[in-house]
Amino acid sequence: MRVANIPNAKPVKFTAAVDDAIKEAKKKKMPFLIFFCSADVASTSGENEAAYEAYRQCHKGQAPHWTVFDCPQCTDLMRKKGVSALVKVANTDANKELYKQYGAHENMLAICMPDGTSVLATSGDNHNGLVSLLDEYEDSKNGINRKK
Repeated sequence: MRVANIPNAKPVKFTAAVDDAIKEAKKKKMPFLIFFCSADVASTSGENEAAYEAYRQCHKGQAPHWTVFDCPQCTDLMRKKGVSALVKVANTDANKELYKQYGAHENMLAICMPDGTSVLATSGDNHNGLVSLLDEYEDSKNGINRKK
């Protein structure tokens, strides 16, 4: 079930740009998460039912791509793990430099420090990848290395 379909659930609050996420992360002294994705995915990921319906109308009834931002357990986990801000970066000409700066590709999640440097990234936008990414970040903060 998508976040938008759950009673009293709100769509995910994304910052408008990476610079805004950096400002919020600095203020809270916590990391932020960047989701690099296609323009189509950016238009619906974590959004409300109206955005999903608009997508369906433009795509012959096809449902939008599911992401971790559409999963209540994942969005709750992000909050619990202390992610200060979320930002979607669509793969467009306007964002080519950001993709280059972060060595990004579509369907990549990156955890960034408040100064904007990426510390960990994973390909894919599934639940297990998100959990592993957040756990690995938390372990690195605490000096734990589970990989031998």
